[in-house]
Amino acid sequence: MKDRLLFDEDYKELLSQAGFTDTCIYGDYIRSPYTEDSRRLIIAAK
Repeated sequence: MKDRLLFDEDYKELLSQAGFTDTCIYGDYIRSPYTEDSRRLIIAAK
């Protein structure tokens, strides 16, 4: 089994391929922008 590091744009692309059209990525639970310093990656998708 190989590990692969996914970036925010990778998640957006994978979700788009799965049929999601509205994808937002946040850096915390109060919906702050995701940055390289964020401790979390929160994804909301429709």
